[in-house]
Amino acid sequence: MTRRFTLSLMFLLGFSTACSGERATEPAFESSAWTSKSANKSVSRPISGRCTTNIHSAVPGPVSLVLDMTGSCNLSHLGRSSLVIHQECYYAGPLAGTCDNTSITTAANGDRLYATWHSAVGQNTFDGCNAVFAGVNTYTGGTGRFDGATGSSYIEGTAACNPATGAFTGQYTLSGTISY
Repeated sequence: MTRRFTLSLMFLLGFSTACSGERATEPAFESSAWTSKSANKSVSRPISGRCTTNIHSAVPGPVSLVLDMTGSCNLSHLGRSSLVIHQECYYAGPLAGTCDNTSITTAANGDRLYATWHSAVGQNTFDGCNAVFAGVNTYTGGTGRFDGATGSSYIEGTAACNPATGAFTGQYTLSGTISY
């Protein structure tokens, strides 16, 4: 055998051995720190949109009104999405005049965005059938692309009851920034 043939045969055997097996070849120095830092860099983006809600239960308590709602939204970065909200508005005690809620907004692909909302004294009114509200929505993470999401948006909206049917519906718009 010639030396050239022997070197070629050794190269081919080495190459075929390196490529055999079930995994594709990859650098031996690969680590999760190497691949995830650039892949998981959070980017800040504007977020805006509109949501409509249906209030399913409104339970008055001694110092607060507890509301459970569902709804639908059309939001940037989520598109057409569904919404679940649990809210408490306080009308007595040291929190009188404020509202707080937690929400889960689910995008069409199943990714969830979690948020909390706070409406301070003077940002909401309610006359028994009509409400006007505003406040800050803070993003607290989620699932899928919203895992670890942060940011906030300003929400303004109205809600009204229909005395004939008892239905209580609302709508709001939001505008702010989200990072994910």
